[in-house]
Order: sequence, then structure tokens, then C-alpha cells
Amino acid sequence: MNKPYDDYEQFESGLRRVLWELREYLNDIVVIGGWVPHLYRKYGGFDSWRSSLSRTGEVDILLTSALDTLGRRPLATILADAGFKPEGDRDRAAVWLGNAEQGEQIELFVPHVGVAGQIGSQRPIEMQERLAAISLPDLELLSSFTSELRIRVTVARQPATDLGIRIPLLGAYLTNKASTFPKRSTGGTQVPGSSKRSKDLLYIRDLAAAGAEVTQRMGRDCLEMRSSSELVAGRIDRAASNIRLLLMGSFSAALHEAADMLAERDGLGTSEALAELKGYLADAREVLRSSPSA
Repeated sequence: MNKPYDDYEQFESGLRRVLWELREYLNDIVVIGGWVPHLYRKYGGFDSWRSSLSRTGEVDILLTSALDTLGRRPLATILADAGFKPEGDRDRAAVWLGNAEQGEQIELFVPHVGVAGQIGSQRPIEMQERLAAISLPDLELLSSFTSELRIRVTVARQPATDLGIRIPLLGAYLTNKASTFPKRSTGGTQVPGSSKRSKDLLYIRDLAAAGAEVTQRMGRDCLEMRSSSELVAGRIDRAASNIRLLLMGSFSAALHEAADMLAERDGLGTSEALAELKGYLADAREVLRSSPSA
């Protein structure tokens, strides 16, 4: 199914080059953000994936607050040598830009620790010169519950190489989106697609619409995560509760904006898109409610 925004292939060369350049650190980082569903769809071993996906360009990387070089070149040096430039006039950068037309933009994140007023600020990464990461809350699930995918990467003048990359479990990705969308920016504009909250709802819809094989995988992930601790189980319960509140009328503006985005992307009527969105969001809630405690 080739939808207007379903064109990840256009940017995957940029993703592959980013992964190639970061290959010395792949065991220490987690790829998060909008690339996760595409990576599972293409490399996750599914027989089918029925839903389209919304395009993303930047590669979001989750780091730890301290990252030893262990005899490797510092990450900032690797990126600079590969032609990436830090965004802004900073001694340490969390955003690195390469060829924008190929989607070569890297954003670095780290789980937030500290006062609320510092959420979203750039924190230096210990033992890494000239490197910072954007400090955000609620990222722990994405680093604690991961799987490894093998991707064959071919870059100019180099032999094809299989790289192992860590990405969050699909269940962790779903839980993160559903538990954090109420906290996300509404964008402050009426331009369709501008709201991060609405984009998160569309990501949730796309996972729930991918088919039985995908939803079963997410359900198994959630059961595994629930068994790890009461704290994690509480996060999953909160995620399910957020979707329930959404379907009961909360966050109405974000829901309708997400429906408009879906209608434009998949060529649907507005009412049809809204009904479909609500239906798949309800399905996502059922995946999260995969134990009696939810």
C-alpha cells in the first residue's frame, strides 16, 4: 500500500548512513521515535503489516547520561568526521545535521532526572566531549525493554555489513505513546499535522491497524513488561486509561486533528477517518488492557 506519506524508503538511505557512522556505539544506544514502526515492519519478521505509516525524517537516539568511549572515538568526533554539523552555536550539541534531503538529522535524548523546569533542556553527556542530549521524562520503558534487529547496510566504497540495532519492544513503544501523549505539545497552531500530541495518536492508530500478528506481539510484550514490576504495570494501566479518557471526550482537538491527518494521508473522508481512528484507538486500549489489573 503506497500512501502519500508512506514513503520511508525515500529516507532510509539516510537512516542507514546514520547507523553505519554510529556502528561503534550501537550496543550502547536505542533508536526511538518514528522510525521504530518502520523498522519492525521491514525487519521485524512479520508476515504482514497492513497499515500505512506517517513519514519521519530525523533519527531519534536514546542515550544514557554517561557514555564511556572505551577506546572509541567520541561520538561528536565520529559525527563531525562524517560530515554532520551541530545545530546552533553550542559547545555541546544534541542535534546533528547531515544531508537534509536524505533525512540525515540526528536528535539525541536522555531520560530526565531533576526538576520539572529543566525538562526539554540539553544536558551534557559525561565522558563525551561536545555532546549533549535533550532531557525528557518517561523514556525509561524505551531503554529497559528492547529487542535487536539485524539490518544489512551498504554504504559507498564499503562492503555490505549486517548491523545489530536496539529498538524498544513494540509494546513499550505503544505504552510510551499512550502514556505520554497528554503531556505533549499542542503546537500552538491550527496547521494540520502540527501537534505532537496528534501525531502520537496517529502512531498509536497505525500500530493497532497493522494486523493481528502485530497486535498479538504487542500484547505479549505488555504481559512481559507487566510482570517486571508494579511500577511498569502502573505505566501500562495509565496508558490504557489515557485512551479511555480520549474516547470519552478528553483531548478532542488532538483527536480531530489526528483524524484530519489520517484523512489526508490515506485519502479518506473526514467522518470516515474519525470513526476509523476511534475504532483502532479502542483496539490499542484492549492491547494495553492485557491483564485483569488494567
